[in-house]
Amino acid sequence: MKHCNLCNIDIDSDRKYCPLCFNEVDKAENKERSKTPEYLPRAKNEKFEKHSYFLTRIFLFLSIAIIGICVFINVLVKGKPWCLIVGLSVLYIWVLTMHTILSKRSAFEKILFQLCNIIAILVASNHLAGGGEWLINYVVPSIALATTSILVLVSLIGKRHRSQFLLSFFIIYILFLVLSIVLVAAKFDTFKILNEINIMYTSLAILGTVLFGFRIIKNEGGKKLHI
Repeated sequence: MKHCNLCNIDIDSDRKYCPLCFNEVDKAENKERSKTPEYLPRAKNEKFEKHSYFLTRIFLFLSIAIIGICVFINVLVKGKPWCLIVGLSVLYIWVLTMHTILSKRSAFEKILFQLCNIIAILVASNHLAGGGEWLINYVVPSIALATTSILVLVSLIGKRHRSQFLLSFFIIYILFLVLSIVLVAAKFDTFKILNEINIMYTSLAILGTVLFGFRIIKNEGGKKLHI
């Protein structure tokens, strides 16, 4: 029988490592080990929580600053209330981060929720601006470009949890690509430049996701489809 001084348990087997802490156990029961633990998961978790809290405060400060500056400029110019559109966009980024990126909901629920949010923002923005072609020419591709950029950045940074959200991001890239292709092909977009940029950008995002995450997409897709 072996003994783990870190967990203070006896192990009735020939294992070289403790099944709880995975540290090497003593070969003899009376062998003394250092009292200092070799693993500190709690300290790491606390450090991660402090880091996340600090980033949240920075993001909140930037959001308030952006909205405040836009409201100030809008009041000085005395034009249409375009600052409300900026506020809606910032709110959407918060929803995207908290609900889609950081939550543990299913991929289908995340995508459906994001599509509903995008539609609501577009309808509200169109109403605030009094209608016009600007919605399709500028707002739709701009939101697609911004969202794709954020998702690509999260994919590059969040390597540990990449398997949890990569498939969802891949589907969103495809939806944005199809949307821009339809708008350009059906000639709804008279400006075309931003949607054409979005077609190229999302195509690169899809290509990069397939090249570097094909195995993850295949495995996660198989789990969702029960293949």
